[in-house]
Amino acid sequence: MNIIQKRLHLITYGRGANLDIAKFEAIHNQNFIKPSGGLWASPINSRWGWRDWCKVNDFGDLISSFTFWFEGNILVIDSLKHAEEMPWRNPYDFPSLIFPDFEKIAEAGVDAIHLTEKGQQETRFGTPSLYGWDCECVLIINPDGLEI
Repeated sequence: MNIIQKRLHLITYGRGANLDIAKFEAIHNQNFIKPSGGLWASPINSRWGWRDWCKVNDFGDLISSFTFWFEGNILVIDSLKHAEEMPWRNPYDFPSLIFPDFEKIAEAGVDAIHLTEKGQQETRFGTPSLYGWDCECVLIINPDGLEI
């Protein structure tokens, strides 16, 4: 896996004006391309982040937002090859219906997953697919790296 120790400046929307760490929920797999739990954000300097996607698709709550720094072991997905290296689950025993194994990713010491703009484009319709991760985004798995 393409794990890099790095620091990111992030923004999240629709969660109020400040980060409430007490509301952070641990990551759990579900039979979907996204897990339950965690915290979703986009890099401040993203060319195609959550705010952009929401505006184009008339979706989401953009009224409230907060910025923060995150530092930790970040799994960077910048290509289909990087996505292929992640652990995947096949709960339905159907080859094209696989999902990231977020719990195994967390157990491997990954604190966050950063899907770059290039990675989003390459994994949108590939196999494996991250279709549904609609823009450059960061999924915070471990809140210990949050700087508030």
